[in-house]
Amino acid sequence: MDELFSGIWRGNHAAVPGRRVVEALDARFPGARQIEWFQPEADLFEAVFIHDAREKIALFLSTGDWKETRVNCPVYEAPDWTREVTGEEELMNLIEIIRPEDTQYELIVRDRELRRFLLLVSSGKKVLSRTSLASRELDV
Repeated sequence: MDELFSGIWRGNHAAVPGRRVVEALDARFPGARQIEWFQPEADLFEAVFIHDAREKIALFLSTGDWKETRVNCPVYEAPDWTREVTGEEELMNLIEIIRPEDTQYELIVRDRELRRFLLLVSSGKKVLSRTSLASRELDV
């Protein structure tokens, strides 16, 4: 009976990656803790964990090849360039996206009318896209 309900509480997204994937995570993020594994696609594993006092999400192919890392950066430690990009809007969230070929940033900002936007910013600090999050808002 306990096994029946355990899947309900944990959800059915937990995954067990192969040895290559686990070793790749250990090599790239030594000392990572509180690791949770998910498998969003057949050949892709996602690790959510804490490393260097930051929450991170890393994607690995089943071969162990690293695909990307997303780092949740505290807003109070945001680099100076974020103020140039956001202007008068309030920075609510900052995610650094590190890939083999480049680094980008996702920023969630809020304007004076309390409308939220998702900005994708290049490593050169150029805004690549700006998407309204209004369709994702919950009616309260």
